[in-house]
Amino acid sequence: MATEAEVKYESTCKCGQVKIELRGEPIVSLVCFCNDCSATTKYCDEKAAAANKQNISMEEKAGGQGLFGTSFWLAHMEFAKGEDRLVSFKTPNGKNVRTYSNCCMTCMICVGGKDFPYAGRGLNTNTLTVAKTGAKFAPSVIHRIMGALAPKEVWDLVPAPKSRYVSFSFLFTLLPKILFPWFFPGAGANKGRRTPGFYNSVTEVTEEVPLATYHALGRKLDLLDPKKLA
Repeated sequence: MATEAEVKYESTCKCGQVKIELRGEPIVSLVCFCNDCSATTKYCDEKAAAANKQNISMEEKAGGQGLFGTSFWLAHMEFAKGEDRLVSFKTPNGKNVRTYSNCCMTCMICVGGKDFPYAGRGLNTNTLTVAKTGAKFAPSVIHRIMGALAPKEVWDLVPAPKSRYVSFSFLFTLLPKILFPWFFPGAGANKGRRTPGFYNSVTEVTEEVPLATYHALGRKLDLLDPKKLA
């Protein structure tokens, strides 16, 4: 349970068996349309459908592709329940560890792992609620990025502001946290914790998003590796 200050937000899977308590305000909210993030979203949704489960998708809106994530400092994250239900997975060439709940296949920690460049972790924005009221979390600013990799028919429907690659405002928000982590609360907290998506290594993760998921979206791997395509 969170012990310092009050719990401001909660991240809960669809069936309620996994809950993360969050203190402090989020670092950044984004919708990333890169191939890996879009495939990650589809992969979890396909797993839920195959298991006849209802999950909480990471699409900002149905059919929109992309990954809608919000980052919090590790110092502000604590499991209320269900930590043992997280399953790690990865994309074929990715360095990020991502997780879903094995109860309803909701992606919870959408970006993280040992090699993640700063002491924050991304959560599925659609799982977030305001702790006091239960209202759905609504970011004041959403950075919609990497549109150059999205199909035109998808990107044309994405609301502004949006960037074909990475916006200056997104870099301005995030880069100081990566370059000067000691200036920010939460840097180093939970360091070394082996919870999936916290500090486990991508080299230890065996479950991988298949190429078929990329192809179903009309996508390719972000970093093409001939061995992966063989």
